[in-house]
Amino acid sequence: MNRLLYPIFLCAAALSCLPGCCRAQENAPLKPRIVVLTDIGPAEVEPDDNESAVRLLAYADRFEIEALITTIGWNCDPYPPEWKVYLDRVIDAYGEDVPNLMKRSAQKDFLPEAEEQGTQRLGYWPSADYLRSRAVYGSPRAGIGVIGPDNDTAGSELIIRLADEPDARPIWVCVWGGGNTFAQAVWKVQQTRSPEELDRFLQKFRLYTITDQDMVYGMRMDRAYSSHQWLRREFCDRLMLVWDESAWLNQNALGKAGWEDYAAQIQGHGALGGVYPHFLWGVEGDTPSFLHVMPSGLNDPDDPTQAGWGGMHFLSRSPDMRTRAWTNWRSPYKELSDRYEKQFYPDEFRDFAARMQWAAEGAGNRNPVVLLGRDAGLAPLTMTVQPGETVKLDASRSYDPDGDGLRFSWWFQDFPYQEWAQPALEGAETARPTVTIPADAAGRRFDLVCEVHDDGPFTLPAYRRIVFNVVAGSYRPKMLGVSYIQSSCPEVSGLCAAPAGDGLLAASDENGIYHVGWDGTTTPFYTEASLDCEGVTLDPATGDVYYIVERKQEVRRLAAPDHDKSELLGVIRDVGFGTNDGLEGITWLGDGTLLVGNQWKPVRLMRFGVKDGVRGYTEPGFTSEIADLCYDPVRDVLWMADSERRVLHLCTPEGALLASWPMPFIDNGEGVYVDHAHGCIWVGDDTTSRIYRIDFEGL
Repeated sequence: MNRLLYPIFLCAAALSCLPGCCRAQENAPLKPRIVVLTDIGPAEVEPDDNESAVRLLAYADRFEIEALITTIGWNCDPYPPEWKVYLDRVIDAYGEDVPNLMKRSAQKDFLPEAEEQGTQRLGYWPSADYLRSRAVYGSPRAGIGVIGPDNDTAGSELIIRLADEPDARPIWVCVWGGGNTFAQAVWKVQQTRSPEELDRFLQKFRLYTITDQDMVYGMRMDRAYSSHQWLRREFCDRLMLVWDESAWLNQNALGKAGWEDYAAQIQGHGALGGVYPHFLWGVEGDTPSFLHVMPSGLNDPDDPTQAGWGGMHFLSRSPDMRTRAWTNWRSPYKELSDRYEKQFYPDEFRDFAARMQWAAEGAGNRNPVVLLGRDAGLAPLTMTVQPGETVKLDASRSYDPDGDGLRFSWWFQDFPYQEWAQPALEGAETARPTVTIPADAAGRRFDLVCEVHDDGPFTLPAYRRIVFNVVAGSYRPKMLGVSYIQSSCPEVSGLCAAPAGDGLLAASDENGIYHVGWDGTTTPFYTEASLDCEGVTLDPATGDVYYIVERKQEVRRLAAPDHDKSELLGVIRDVGFGTNDGLEGITWLGDGTLLVGNQWKPVRLMRFGVKDGVRGYTEPGFTSEIADLCYDPVRDVLWMADSERRVLHLCTPEGALLASWPMPFIDNGEGVYVDHAHGCIWVGDDTTSRIYRIDFEGL
């Protein structure tokens, strides 16, 4: 099959707001909303927050800056209130430079005050008075211990008001210091509103924290002291929290190594350059927090696995080893994020330098505009393709607003544990490349980036990402509503029907298997001390229950009707043995056969005979892990939970992807069961012990 990607629609709104576009902003998309928590202070103590504040305001046309909140960090506890003058100084410098910056997008004046305090569109430069109105004090003390009735501040109250606004856009909280001003807002909402209102509040926000600075530097390894750990532990199923431990380190180190470029092209350029201090520890360590959110066409901030100027992150155990976050602190995530951060850094710096030239001179180079066909949008373009399909792409309508020449480079992003080849790519240095999907790629995802540079000063970049989902078949039920029952099963890790049909069996990776009634009533079904049970399934014909044990890599049976004696059927030693990366999913396939999933390293789907053990396997490439499995004999399809990416997959029993649905409402989905009687899929949450009911049409 051949396909030509040449959309017939023109996204004029997106076109008008891209970097360098000089059209009016009336029809441009709304900016992303951000809140900044900063421990900005004197240059001899905290120069990097001053530097990041300058960078942020040089990009003020790309963000709706909802709040600039001063608070504690590694260098201060308590926060000296007189330090806020350094934030005010950067805003004052912006006020001097903004007339020049406005020329970049042909902006003639500011919105009336009431409109400016409302919503802002991409390409709009806010007034300095607007920014001053959003600069407030936050928590003056660090840690979870100060959270409570005496810790409300102008910053925490502003955060609550922002969440209450009738605005569907998420709010990204960029945490340059400690995050307990946000934690205080969460605590107050928890104390004063209903659980449903708290859920809605939390789901409005995403956090990007530059390491964990909710304490002074000497206490940085005392993770329990920090309010960040409390947020992750209590609310990680409802709150996206990115904990960066790679991008900020590279930003510091690369900036320090190339300081002569900052001295020559940033310092002294305009009033903003005049308040850009010399580095102390490193350069702009906090900048990745907002670069991750910035609309550039390179990445969707709600998918942290997409590499961008703010790094790339994966849902896994955080550095405290007690909670989960989107992070990049350990292998292989660290090495991959590091690679892309270093790849993007030269463009990231040159783009900043070009904007500082505008700040100083009111003139300069502007970024090219990428069009795929006639589509000038910034969000990733998702395409569903078939194995072996050829796709012809066309970016020839891309242009440069200054008339500069363009240079194209198309490349596929790599992901952790990706052992398969990328699609064939012909014409990677042209505007019209051809992609050929491998014939054996069913179920896989490939991310292609179109990177364009102009040949003007600073050789400025522009990007657009295309996500190819390779599928087989056409069955795709429609996801409807979501609800949940609250169980008391410790760490739900697998699900299946209860033998009597009166509820579910839930695997617990602490001590065995529990029965969960439809009302959430939880009773032991089969338990042993420290039994790391990661999956459970039922043979509906005999009533026998099968389960798996991680680390030991055991497949076991509890024979009906008593289910009180555990029988070892086999040990799978060639993958995951003795690790936390082993067996995580099991489902009854029929005719004495089970499907068993190894979580990762590698991700493996195995056919296991009750009498003869492993018969064969496939390694599906569309998922980052197998957290649980459920075979649906009615449709002859397999449901698979991916807790790493918070995704529910539908595939063939052989492991070819049919469809996928995001599950942002679940923190750690490690159990899945298809229930035709109720028209839903049940998904267990390892973190909260909730069992979510996801209703589907056409199940």
